[in-house]
Amino acid sequence: MNKKGANILLFIFEVIIVLSVIFIATNTARAYGKSETVTKINLAEEMRLMINTLAGISGDALVKYPGDLSSFMLVLRNDRIIVFSKGETEERWIERTFSLPAGYGAEGIAEEQANVCLEKKSKKTLLRPCP
Repeated sequence: MNKKGANILLFIFEVIIVLSVIFIATNTARAYGKSETVTKINLAEEMRLMINTLAGISGDALVKYPGDLSSFMLVLRNDRIIVFSKGETEERWIERTFSLPAGYGAEGIAEEQANVCLEKKSKKTLLRPCP
């Protein structure tokens, strides 16, 4: 085989390998982005940020989470939010901690509710189904 033919054949193999790597990386990223674990991590992080924001505002407030949470269970304690699916083992639960100012508290449970609200009353933040 001549040198020019070998170079063209090598170039074709390189292009096929590069396209294969791009395809595999894209499919892996798409699968990871759609996984339930990522959804739970994002949900816990968003709830943590909402609780911190509510603690920082004056007066009472009611905030509705904009998504459907019917496939998750949420538990709010004084210093943490726990997100999990029914029947899951504790190793798969997602937990995020936060710090509230002195005298502030947070509590509540939402079990597979489509609409979930965080309500701030005085110095207490409550997690509950929306009215």
